[in-house]
Amino acid sequence: MCLVLCGVGGADLVTGIVFDANTTRPAAYALSTLDVAKLGTLTETLSDEATSRRAFIANKKVRNKVGMLTHGNNSAFPMFIGNGEIAPFGTPFIECPKIPSTLDVSGSSRTSGTDDVLILADFDKIVLGIGTDLRFDISRDAEYYKDMTAMRAIQRFGVKVIASGVCVAQELTN
Repeated sequence: MCLVLCGVGGADLVTGIVFDANTTRPAAYALSTLDVAKLGTLTETLSDEATSRRAFIANKKVRNKVGMLTHGNNSAFPMFIGNGEIAPFGTPFIECPKIPSTLDVSGSSRTSGTDDVLILADFDKIVLGIGTDLRFDISRDAEYYKDMTAMRAIQRFGVKVIASGVCVAQELTN
């Protein structure tokens, strides 16, 4: 699923949920200002249609920032230091290494910006589609040793947020 979170049209052969028309994109704020209250505001952004199959998803940089948040003088997520677990407001937090720090969320671009993104989505309301056309490439080049054959399968896929209010992509500027 990580591959389709923020892809853009022809660049990645997918249209990611970050740039989907049904994804809510609140006003951007700096990653350095992210706090527990803003995480709470994100959860309130989801509609009542959102089920318990929701999750926060971000890259390592954002996940580490969230894991180190404090609430008052205490760590908001004390288990993060010991075992890396974070569950803001009981919602699992998944690290996705495929989300780059080169996003331009407001400009709908995956590679020309300097933004990060924090996604909160109900995965019961997101559809992953696999195209019916499948192409196989086979190579029997002389450079392969001992009659090895290299094969690869290529298939188009995409994703669609099927309802509004069930996915939030918070732009975090750097």
